[in-house]
Amino acid sequence: EMGLTDEQVKAVQASWKKVQSLDVDVTELFYNKLFELGGDDIKQLFGKTDMKKQGKKLLAMITKAVEKLDDLESIVDFLKRSGARHLRYKVKESQFKTVGAALLYVLGLGLGDEFTPELKSTWTTVYGVLSTTMIEGMKEKIKKEEKPKKQTNKKSYVKWFFGIIALGLSVGFAYKFSKK
Repeated sequence: EMGLTDEQVKAVQASWKKVQSLDVDVTELFYNKLFELGGDDIKQLFGKTDMKKQGKKLLAMITKAVEKLDDLESIVDFLKRSGARHLRYKVKESQFKTVGAALLYVLGLGLGDEFTPELKSTWTTVYGVLSTTMIEGMKEKIKKEEKPKKQTNKKSYVKWFFGIIALGLSVGFAYKFSKK
């Protein structure tokens, strides 16, 4: 729950549509700024990534989230799964702030004077909720993977093994001495 008014939701949705309709490659601007702000720490995450394809995924994700701002509950699972997926790419929680800064930069560039302090504040709130939900997904996946797997205790195997040998020897001795 973000606590946004209907007007704020509509403003975010309209501003996103406008940015998408610009005659520039929004994702190229975004990733250039992201790499500038995040340096090698972030650049290395993308290694051999096809950035055109990655850009399309980014746009699709932001678009889906923005379209569902009035029904966020419907995308919580989607966002959490996306966050969990980002663990595979070695994304760190702290890097979400850099992503947010790059997004706000592109919005400011694309909207110019229309990117008022109020709209920037609303976008900051929106991104904060979306990224926090993704981070929750990352943390849940980490927790799931940390659950102790049933470990085989070597000591118990050794005790079991020697217990069987001792049992076998005692049965053998008992049998041998019962024959005398």
